[in-house]
Amino acid sequence: MRQVEMTLRPGSEGWWLDCDLPLEPTYYCSGGNAERVAGEIAIRISDTGRDVRLVIFDRNLGIVATRRYFGA
Repeated sequence: MRQVEMTLRPGSEGWWLDCDLPLEPTYYCSGGNAERVAGEIAIRISDTGRDVRLVIFDRNLGIVATRRYFGA
């Protein structure tokens, strides 16, 4: 199975969470809330057996963290 890519990027007044699966991108006003939800979604996807790579960007579009979740 291929790896799933997720990104958490800044928006105009919040944060976009996007994924390369056929899921709708979601918008959060709080960066902390967006990170929490991104982690929860990544865990659920990894529970299906897929590896997940979550890349978190800062307001200047620099990568501040990359988290890996390995499929079961």
